[in-house]
Amino acid sequence: MPRTAPDLTIPITQARTFWRARQGLAAPLGDTATAAVERTGWARTLGGVDVYLALRARHPSLTRAALEEAVSRGALRVVPAVRGCIYLAPARDVPVVLALAADLTRARSERDLDRAGLPRREVEALADAIDGVLKAGPKTTPAIRKALPDGAIRNLGEKGKKAGISSPLPVALRELEFAGRIERIPVGARLDTEKYEWRRAKPAKRASAGRDFAERVQLVARRFFEWFGPATLKELTAWSGLTARDAKAAVAALPLVPVAIEGHADDAWALEADRDALVDASPTASFDFLAFEDNLLIIHGGPGAHADAAYHDRPLASWGMQKPTTLGAAKHIAWRTILFKGEIIGYWEYDLDKGELVHALFDGPPKGQKRALAQRSEELAAFLRDDLGHARSFSLDTDEAIRARVAGLRAMQ
Repeated sequence: MPRTAPDLTIPITQARTFWRARQGLAAPLGDTATAAVERTGWARTLGGVDVYLALRARHPSLTRAALEEAVSRGALRVVPAVRGCIYLAPARDVPVVLALAADLTRARSERDLDRAGLPRREVEALADAIDGVLKAGPKTTPAIRKALPDGAIRNLGEKGKKAGISSPLPVALRELEFAGRIERIPVGARLDTEKYEWRRAKPAKRASAGRDFAERVQLVARRFFEWFGPATLKELTAWSGLTARDAKAAVAALPLVPVAIEGHADDAWALEADRDALVDASPTASFDFLAFEDNLLIIHGGPGAHADAAYHDRPLASWGMQKPTTLGAAKHIAWRTILFKGEIIGYWEYDLDKGELVHALFDGPPKGQKRALAQRSEELAAFLRDDLGHARSFSLDTDEAIRARVAGLRAMQ
């Protein structure tokens, strides 16, 4: 739809309140892990505890066992989704997620195959051979390699190395996954790993997305605005990897109203059905303990959208940045955050040696909230210590890095 004058103008504080509620942080949306993901959005899996932290922030009574049970029975799936990143998604979305991921990577994949000198017929033949091997049961990638006949997987040599493809095996696995013929299962159903087994998908799960590209884009864009609106076109493209042209076409097909968010964006959109709730949303006096890459913090341009302007100049370490940045300028944040009423009030980390959470609050605990802060901290520490058994955020995180973050927070106190 063409951009018109804002149908609604709201202060940034009102947007924060609504974003928090729509993310299931003010009050749980649904009584299961699956419902939480369906109602609040696909969650990044980075090979660490962050996916557990994201779901537990939205479902405080969630246990590791309950989440992993949902994964084991296929209600939640680990899949490549937007931008090729790995997400935890509900089964209802998986066909569309995989089909759109294939759509968005197809042109690049074909170029890479050509550069590597890898004919598509060779990939297809290997895919069929892998499918046959998996008839005997799930296997890890090394086990698949071992089970295939000698010569089934050739080394693509220097040409393949330059194209970033040393072997056709990952390509064939990706093609099978995108086609819904196989699915990845985290080893032990644990989500704090990047070790997977592959298994043949059951026939009932092999259904096509049943939509063309434009319809898939519309469905994903609608999900985006359901979970993260009001949001801008730029925020949609940054999250999804869609081109501006495709995103604009999807926005034009959706029942959206233009919204101006004072202090954030003049060109946001919200679903028409959310207009009244957006106006009526009121803050709740409770804490959120969020992980590094929580959806709430990254969708709207970075953590600054969720912090009072008075704190925007505070220095911080930004994930993936070599140079220091500030809370207001960072796109991502390398510290775990504490929010109160939907606004960042400080950072937290888990002290491995003392078995407790460490805080660095900008201005101390909110008035009358010291006990509530301590209780939430104790509950989260117990979850990390007793249920998960570690606090590493992503696959390359280390206990030494966690201790360094703890020392940094203690220095701020």
